[in-house]
Amino acid sequence: MVTKTETYTPTVYGMLRHAFAEQQLEREQALAGLKANVETFVADGESEELWTWLWPALNGFAITINAQMRRAEMARAAEENRGAHLKVTNAITGIVEEFLVPEILDIRRVSVRVNGCHMLFGDMTVEQHSAKIDELQIHIDGAVESRDKHKIAKEILDTAGVNTLNEITDEATISSINK
Repeated sequence: MVTKTETYTPTVYGMLRHAFAEQQLEREQALAGLKANVETFVADGESEELWTWLWPALNGFAITINAQMRRAEMARAAEENRGAHLKVTNAITGIVEEFLVPEILDIRRVSVRVNGCHMLFGDMTVEQHSAKIDELQIHIDGAVESRDKHKIAKEILDTAGVNTLNEITDEATISSINK
């Protein structure tokens, strides 16, 4: 376990991420090491340093919990309004249009992050919804690109008859994949 030093103290998130990525620690070992570091900060009277050390992990946790709550609220609204229709009068033509997403009205109090700012869904303007759509499209494009890379990697692994890309080391295997 990395210990606190005068010049560099890795964050909780960084320590756990590294430890788990390297499969160096089991959960209980990691928590025991973290507890020891917290005790050191407390014993040394360094509450501000402790918060700086804990903040990235706690912030990540808070974001995850917030996202889960938002998904649950939207799912509840969708379930309550299943099959209902929302009728809206077009401000320009006066024609009544029907939408099949009435849960939109039930999520007006949901907090949404757009361009780094938090706002309520119901308070968002046309421009803010457009910005959010663009922001989400970037994530979608990234996910599609990532998916495609995993598809290619799987095809390479199937072709080479190995379990990981790191097992492909010899020229014969690499050249057979290139054919």
